[in-house]
Amino acid sequence: MLTNPTLTASEFKLVHNGLCEVRAVSYQMTGVISETLSKRLTKAIEAIEEGLESAYIQDDKLMTHRSAYYKTIADMFRLNSSCWSILEVENMFEPSPFLSAISIRYEGKDTQIGISEGCVGFVRWLDLYITADKAIQRSGDMHHVFIEAFTPVENEPGVLLLQTGS
Repeated sequence: MLTNPTLTASEFKLVHNGLCEVRAVSYQMTGVISETLSKRLTKAIEAIEEGLESAYIQDDKLMTHRSAYYKTIADMFRLNSSCWSILEVENMFEPSPFLSAISIRYEGKDTQIGISEGCVGFVRWLDLYITADKAIQRSGDMHHVFIEAFTPVENEPGVLLLQTGS
């Protein structure tokens, strides 16, 4: 290769997920294909892993940095009921893409009722974090505390569905 390419995050994710799939197929093929072919496949997987090693290290460093930042924000604003897990957010004080949202709905994994928290516009990511933390706390579901996404609710302008994980 004559160039020094740079992958976007989504391109890296595609390569990583493709590698995971090839690895899974390789394991399933054990005993089905010849040992020579199996060794070639294993060697190719190892070469791809070696080629991606620097990207994995960079990604891990960034994840560690962002996690520490989110923890600092949580401590600063006493957000004790949740953990921010939307790793694409670099700065909690930047505007979110949900400027017209006026409430968050949380239908907890272990709760039968939906919890709704209102706010006068979610100008910043931090506003979403604070409101989501309140919704999780009110739900009583202290197992699914990782804030993973906000999705606009169809046919309900201004309402976001909070998605969490454990």
